[in-house]
Amino acid sequence: MPEIQGKVQGITFFNERNMYTIARVDTDNGLKTLVGAMGRLAVGETIKARGEWDVHPRFGEQFKVDAFEILLPSTTEGVRNYLASGMIRGVGPAMADRIIDHFGEKALEILDESPKRLSEVKGIGKKKLKGIIADWQDKRTQRNVLMFLASFGIGTAYGVRIFQTYGQETGAIIKDNPYKLAEDVAGIGFSTADGIARKMGIPADSPKRLEAGVLHALSRASNNGHFYLPREELIHEAASLLDQNPSDVDNILSGMWQTGKVIFDKITDDPENPLDIVYLTAYYATEVGLARRIQAFLTVPLNLKKIKAEEALERVHQRFAIRLSEEQLDVLEKIFGSRISVITGGPGTGKTTLVRSVQLLFSAMGKSVLQVAPTGRAAKRLAEVTSRDASTIHRALAYDFKTGKFFRNEEEPLDADVIIVDEASMVDAFLMYHLIKAIPMNAVLILVGDVSQLPPVGPGNALRDIIESGQVPVFHLTKIFRQAAQSLIIRNAHRVNAGEDLVTVRDQSKEDPDFYFLSENDQERMVSLVLTMCRERIPNRFGFDPMTQIQVLTPMHKGPAGTINLNRQLQKILNPGPDLITRGEQCFRAGDKVMQIKNNYSKEVFNGDIGAITNVSPSSKSVVVEFDAGPVPYTFSEMEELVLAYAISIHKSQGSEYPAVIMLLSTAHYALLQRNLVYTGITRAKRLMVLVGSQKAVSLAVGNDTPSRRATRLAHRLRQTSPSLVDDDE
Repeated sequence: MPEIQGKVQGITFFNERNMYTIARVDTDNGLKTLVGAMGRLAVGETIKARGEWDVHPRFGEQFKVDAFEILLPSTTEGVRNYLASGMIRGVGPAMADRIIDHFGEKALEILDESPKRLSEVKGIGKKKLKGIIADWQDKRTQRNVLMFLASFGIGTAYGVRIFQTYGQETGAIIKDNPYKLAEDVAGIGFSTADGIARKMGIPADSPKRLEAGVLHALSRASNNGHFYLPREELIHEAASLLDQNPSDVDNILSGMWQTGKVIFDKITDDPENPLDIVYLTAYYATEVGLARRIQAFLTVPLNLKKIKAEEALERVHQRFAIRLSEEQLDVLEKIFGSRISVITGGPGTGKTTLVRSVQLLFSAMGKSVLQVAPTGRAAKRLAEVTSRDASTIHRALAYDFKTGKFFRNEEEPLDADVIIVDEASMVDAFLMYHLIKAIPMNAVLILVGDVSQLPPVGPGNALRDIIESGQVPVFHLTKIFRQAAQSLIIRNAHRVNAGEDLVTVRDQSKEDPDFYFLSENDQERMVSLVLTMCRERIPNRFGFDPMTQIQVLTPMHKGPAGTINLNRQLQKILNPGPDLITRGEQCFRAGDKVMQIKNNYSKEVFNGDIGAITNVSPSSKSVVVEFDAGPVPYTFSEMEELVLAYAISIHKSQGSEYPAVIMLLSTAHYALLQRNLVYTGITRAKRLMVLVGSQKAVSLAVGNDTPSRRATRLAHRLRQTSPSLVDDDE
């Protein structure tokens, strides 16, 4: 890795929050620009850094620092200049002279080891002494931590994240157990922590390493949606990961059970072949708690006025000027007799009309209704279609991003008589548990969702499990309304869900169909087609704005037809110009369409929210993004939460709708070709759907109705849990 050394001549930029610094350094080859998370450098310091050279389109050649160390001066004059640089608040040239006159070349040693002796220097009183010591120690701690981590191969970007997690205890915590990094710090996986541990001399068969391997295997399973793993499978995976004897892993696993880090359970569906399974403790508590809470709800009597079909029909017709179907009326009659119920069905079956009708009738009874959805976009869409306020589940539960806790819970329940949860198929088991804990025991809960879509991003599959349990009334809407039935988008969504071939524009005579299938399997030609459609054909034919109304969807991130390449190509044709800020593999420009990829509660933007960059500041490495809720600023480090969104994955599109959708399907996407993936993509389009792909890829996906089952026991627990068990503290 290239190395550079020189004296800091000036600081162009410094961000206190993420320690990102732009510095001008005098080297043997002249003045050079260093950029990276280097902490609060001072003019006059000598820095030795490793990294790589890069050419910024606007600011020219830069050295991107990955690791560094500060070479402290050793001569009296060097120490004098170092202190006089202003690196310590409260110490200027005059004070530096006094310190040097008193301590000579040992001044820095005094600062490190006996800082209170600075009171011996004229002009340094108690208050000034306290400030100097605090500033010096803070600066040195940051530096020492970053340099300590660099010695184990951890670059400054992750080093800052680790320091922000542990602070001054960073060194002590890592020396005690480096595997905590994998548990506590986002982006630090088991392999990185293991590499540090091995460099520290921790043996391969260390109990700490074996335990970390078991936790990693369970965590990896949860990333795939599972709540548990069979014990033998867990032992095999962990032993393979660790390259250790399975019996040693089994022994560690038993010890983890004794200390409460994991929970053992048993599946006895087949009494002759019981299966031992293992949960992370929090996962077991969530699954059991969710089952018990739902069971408790079902035991509370519901004293609501019965709604008759004639009354419902008249009220809804007067308010909305629509006629409900017999199927909808039947649901309305029954839903008022259910403490918890589920409304499900495909597009065009009237779920939204039914929800509006339910709200109207509950309001007529004097009941307060709260509408929530799992994402900001889903909540906004719910509010638009129902003409009533709606919020995200996190906001309704008053989530505190600093503590990671929800204010609303069983002790501080939601203030509502009826809670309607839209897009409930997207709600993972953890969020569902927190929501249901906060619902008053005398309230009514209505879950609305389409379980034919992709499962939640998080672990579990709560809505499907609740339905499969058979313990909660489920109202499945099947009738497609006549107006909706004229849409090829609606028809094809239902055909895909039924495993049938698509109806294409060639199969009907409608002049302006809303669904097109363009046959192509070569990924390069697929991309070329998409670019032409976004830039010319769709805007010219249908008038859709390619930046705000057309959304490209694809199953994968990598490859020619993946989101990374598609975004790069679409950015070139839709928003050309200089790359103002480069972050990783992405270049951001003013006007770019971007998406938030993780929940950020402090900014009140959430995973899947799409906005546009309205302002770019290259000097401060920051941007402002305009979302539906308003402008949101991002520092350079925070921009890791943003990705270009001209093209996004089908998974990320859940809960959203777009005027026009272009979806790519290739046989190169073989591993992901499943019916629910295609169904989800098609149902994102409101007015136009263009499917670009091969007939073989479509047939493979539509024919694959066996997506990987998630390992959960919620449905079983709902059937088995005793209603009297209402204690959620297990």
